[in-house]
Amino acid sequence: MSRCKLYPVLWAILFCFVLIMGWPARGGRTAADGRLGVAVAVPERGVPAGNGGDARGNTYAFSAANQALQLVRLDASPIDRAAVPALYGSPDGMTIYDGGKNVAAANYGAFSGPLQPIGQDLSTAAGWPQVAVAPGRVAIDPLLGRFAFYTGGPPYRVGRWGADAHDGVYVQGDYAYVSDWVRGLDIVDIRDPAHPTLVANLPLVAQGAVDVVVDGRYAYVSMKWHGLRVIDVLDPAHPLEVAWVREHVNQLSLHLVKVGDYVYMAAEGDGVLIYNVSTPTNPRYVGRCHNGQNAESVFVKGRYAYVAVGNNGLSIYNISNPAAPFYVGGLDGLGYCFDVHVSGGYAYLATFNALQVVHLSTPSKPTLVNTVNTIGQAYDVQVTSGYAFVGERGSTGYVQIYDLGDPTEPLLAKTYAILNTGPNGVTGLHAINGLVYTAANAKGLVIFNPNLSEAPRGPVTVDYNWADDVEPPTPTPTLDPSTTMTLTLHVERQGRGAAPSARWAEPVWIEVAAPGGGARYGYQALCDAMGQATVPGVPQGVYDVRVRGRTSLYNQLSAQTLAPDGPPLDMGLLAEGDANLDGRIDVFDFSLLASSYGLAEGQPGYDPRADFDGDGAIQLYDFSLLASNYGLVGPLDATQR
Repeated sequence: MSRCKLYPVLWAILFCFVLIMGWPARGGRTAADGRLGVAVAVPERGVPAGNGGDARGNTYAFSAANQALQLVRLDASPIDRAAVPALYGSPDGMTIYDGGKNVAAANYGAFSGPLQPIGQDLSTAAGWPQVAVAPGRVAIDPLLGRFAFYTGGPPYRVGRWGADAHDGVYVQGDYAYVSDWVRGLDIVDIRDPAHPTLVANLPLVAQGAVDVVVDGRYAYVSMKWHGLRVIDVLDPAHPLEVAWVREHVNQLSLHLVKVGDYVYMAAEGDGVLIYNVSTPTNPRYVGRCHNGQNAESVFVKGRYAYVAVGNNGLSIYNISNPAAPFYVGGLDGLGYCFDVHVSGGYAYLATFNALQVVHLSTPSKPTLVNTVNTIGQAYDVQVTSGYAFVGERGSTGYVQIYDLGDPTEPLLAKTYAILNTGPNGVTGLHAINGLVYTAANAKGLVIFNPNLSEAPRGPVTVDYNWADDVEPPTPTPTLDPSTTMTLTLHVERQGRGAAPSARWAEPVWIEVAAPGGGARYGYQALCDAMGQATVPGVPQGVYDVRVRGRTSLYNQLSAQTLAPDGPPLDMGLLAEGDANLDGRIDVFDFSLLASSYGLAEGQPGYDPRADFDGDGAIQLYDFSLLASNYGLVGPLDATQR
């Protein structure tokens, strides 16, 4: 059975447990353990953040009520600012989510990319909420439970190369590939975007290079009168043309896209020509989208091709069978349509002096929902990371950037002017990795930073530990060696077979605390294959002792006399299933298990916190362990285990 099919089954089983045992309570953020007399942080997971108590969109608080509260580790010890980077994303630290995505994760979809957590003073004295945060950072003040993001600023030029008739640009890895009407294909090294350098130029037959896309080792270039050219760019310093195909001598090729094994190329009066490039050195024409209209550009998503058809606006074709595409619907009366990009059920059209938004819920009957006027002639449009980037032709040449927080209401966020670009302005752009690369004709390749705000764009939720009603734990005093002893204890490991077993030989965490509060000591030790651990330097006297494994609840023995040569403490069977180490086994632990169910160590998405039996795989037996302990809250009485 596949992982996808198992999810509903697992959730259904869990639902039955919840009905029987009740939904886990989440009211408190700290718990006072009566027997130990110590405050223990109770983690919160995925809870709404506070808005910072101001009208600014870049400031937040871990407390939904915007209280200034100290963040703490699981053992209730305070977190200082220097520890933020190391603890971020761990059970002892904090995690910040924008629309459910970790803002520091590689898959965070912001235009500037993932953010780096740093500890920073965000106190009132430092100017909260006006305190400056550096770009690319999320600033966290654990002393006050606050965090903030970069607010953005004016766009600025980063670098520039060339002064030719550049028409299109595509960025892949360390290189920008620029189609030049006269020169053919230029390949520019952009590893230092402030100083781009030419790596190679490949002249193509005659003139007329219009557009370029790159996929892996091949670049695909459209030539106004000379069809589709395929270039091997495995060695960017030595590009090699490997194929040339066109349908007839007068073919007027314009803009193109590549999706899967197919290149779709707008060719004015010929519509959209479709080529199979599964063998790039031997591209084959397979069909075309044509309804008697000129095609300026094309965007492909799913089973549809969306075509900008000049004076006829937008046409939509079903391309499920690329050899026999057919017209589905369209929308005219939009003005001259140069370019189209589809995102989230809407088409964004560059039409003369406007960015137009078309709803696509019914492809046979697309509907216009908004028109936003631009400064110049909107010629190129790209939608990424919740923004529409519009390249505009004209004597100045602009790139205007629109916030699509509401996809039907584009709001102008930034305008960048590329001065003296000549009569054709900006004819191509690629917005990627926090920068915008523009083909700006007489200004060549211009690279600029739009300097967008990095404030979250979706609902902000957080994971954290915090103390709201207790004093920090009493610091552990330095022990006189003459007053210490060696503690030996024994645990049993649930779900790991009979001892001796290598799966019993794992670290355990041990706490020794004076009954009624006061001194508290923590240790980590390695169990042997029989489940026995030995810890030197433990204070003599009467103490409460508790121990947990990597994914278990604490077991506790109260008022134990610890003296030299004392017998080993029998700490009982450790209850497995506390994946997030919050001291209880509940739906939040199940969610961690479900997200990586069926995976093994070394596979993407495998989460060792859900491997309760320690066998390196997350399977039904791990679920069985969690289910058998569901609803338990630690610490558990070791004498009953």
